[in-house]
Amino acid sequence: MNDLRPAGPAAYDGALSTPIKVKRRRRIRHPMLWLLGIILLLSGLLVLRVGLVSFPAFEQKSVNSDDGWHILRGAYHLVAPTGQVSDQESLVQSAFKAEIDFLVLAGSDLESANKIAASAPFPVVVGQEIVTGQGTVVAINPTGGVAIKKKGIMSVFSEVKQAGGWTVVANPLDVDNPWTAWDTHGYEGIEFFNVARQLQSITFTDRLGHWIGLVLGSQYSQVYLGRRAVGGLGHWDDGNRQTQVIGFCALGVEGDFDLLRAVTTYLLVPEGFGPYGPAEVEKALKQGHHFCALPFFGDPAGFRFEARAEPGTTPLGIMGDRIDFQAGIELIADLNLPHDPGILVFHLFLDGREVLTTNGTRINYKVSVPGTYRVEIGVKFADIPWGESERLFLYSNPIHILK
Repeated sequence: MNDLRPAGPAAYDGALSTPIKVKRRRRIRHPMLWLLGIILLLSGLLVLRVGLVSFPAFEQKSVNSDDGWHILRGAYHLVAPTGQVSDQESLVQSAFKAEIDFLVLAGSDLESANKIAASAPFPVVVGQEIVTGQGTVVAINPTGGVAIKKKGIMSVFSEVKQAGGWTVVANPLDVDNPWTAWDTHGYEGIEFFNVARQLQSITFTDRLGHWIGLVLGSQYSQVYLGRRAVGGLGHWDDGNRQTQVIGFCALGVEGDFDLLRAVTTYLLVPEGFGPYGPAEVEKALKQGHHFCALPFFGDPAGFRFEARAEPGTTPLGIMGDRIDFQAGIELIADLNLPHDPGILVFHLFLDGREVLTTNGTRINYKVSVPGTYRVEIGVKFADIPWGESERLFLYSNPIHILK
């Protein structure tokens, strides 16, 4: 017969008391690794932000305006390559590919500039950089050039005029360099905008966007150009309070042909009087019948700025002109776009003071007092790391309304 009683207590096995080890994830304790991770995450977000920005900012193309003016697209104050003939040929080819209609070359080497002018399939106006103790002067088309010596700026103005040319005071490239040359008189134009100056004075976020854009091959690398050229515009307005001064946006660089598409001078010449050669281009430049724009933001080719006595009548004048004050003058600035993209901002200035700000594609302004009127147009554009701000993409030459 089997014994069904429970067995006695089992012998104690000490192995059962051994603690069970649970494998835990190792924590990152080094703070530098956390910092590196955060930096990589933020960098990725910035790259994504820039990569998602599309160009142009607005897609509408301007409507052809049947107003008797023809638009030529060009580049002002591009430094002529020296030395290698291949560099000079590359400039011509790059300008042709960029659909440039004219160039204004300026530098100390007139021989290279004249060679390019002789071989280019489009008009080339030759200028000469003359360095003085008060600033750099660009002499436009002086016959035979001007001997570069250590001279005062006023004597340079006089000699250039005697040689049949005219002068533009160059934008100082050193941000710490005062605009002493602009405290003089006797010149016809000033460079209120210069690419190199813009790059030197940009903010940290703009510089960051510039480098990210370069890495990605995005036009965001040029967005910094849309920051308002505050210093140059202020001196331009000061000059226009005393006399008529033509404004220019200068490339002022050598070898960076990508900028031919980034900063463009739009020249208005009479319709039906082509072909347009260097003489016609130079005349329109000296008259101030032009504006400059950053076309990667959108199409500015249809822009017009004019003064009329009554709607529908022949304009009394366009940008660059001088007209007499009379009752009822209306200023009209129009991009001639088929639709309002909703991101454009017009600014109208009188003697450097803003008198009108409005959204849309056109402004009409009744003139009540004489003075110098000019237009700036901005576009609301994506910032990094977030948000948006207004970038200027067009500057007009002024209409001078005399007493």
